[in-house]
Order: sequence, then structure tokens, then C-alpha cells
Amino acid sequence: MKRTKSGTDLSDIGTQQLHRQHDVKVEKLESGLARAKVQDQLVIDRLMFDDVITIGQHAEAERLLNLAQKAGCFLRSVDMGAVMGGDGRGDLANTGFMRWRYAINGIRRAHGVEGVQVVQECIVENVMLKDEGRIALLIKVLDRK
Repeated sequence: MKRTKSGTDLSDIGTQQLHRQHDVKVEKLESGLARAKVQDQLVIDRLMFDDVITIGQHAEAERLLNLAQKAGCFLRSVDMGAVMGGDGRGDLANTGFMRWRYAINGIRRAHGVEGVQVVQECIVENVMLKDEGRIALLIKVLDRK
């Protein structure tokens, strides 16, 4: 096992708290060290592992999460290179923001404002839904029907 400068052990298998809160898979690497991988980091992961949603619905949730990320829904640091000279990515209206808007408008047309709220709460904000009716609505949204 590796050691830090302070003399404590360095491990990639995670803390006890991590193992209590998540489904953690410990893998043995070729180097002989062990590494922990969190299997249920997001709410949508937990819903899939608990057989509440299917793999296809999980893929749709990940697609929506990716659209939200590209639209700028999550905080990130400022790219000083882009501020000074631009980054060549074009106008915001032609990027991820518009794709996110189209996806949300489609959900609103098919499932109403509550469908959008369920996506916002569960997928974007990563909050577990408690109400069975809202979980059923999330499943309908993720089915894209």
C-alpha cells in the first residue's frame, strides 16, 4: 500500500462512509492495488439498480443530463481564454442551450409542467422522488411516448 508524505496509508478503495452510502464495487488493478468504483452515484443510477427504471430509460435520463450539462445548467469555472479572445464555439443560441430548450419544450407538450419539474428535480438536481405518482410520471417522460 502506498503512503502519503504524512505517513498515512493511501488507498483508492474509499472510506467507510462511502461504502455505507453507495453501492461500491472494488476492483483489483493490474498493479495489484485496489480501486473503488461507485455504482450508484446519481439518483437515476439508484432507480435503475432498484429496477424502477429500465436500461433504456436510464439512457434517456443520461441523455437529458448531458443536454443540461451542455446547456450550462451546472456551475463551472470561467474559461479565461474564452473571455479574452473567444473559444470559437459560436453563439449560445446555436449550442447546447437550444437543444436543452427543445427537449424541455417536448416534455412540456407531452407531459405538462409537472413532467418538466420531475426531470428538473430528479435528473438535474439529483433529488430522489418520494411520491409514487411522480416516479410514474418520470418513467413516462423517460419512455419518450
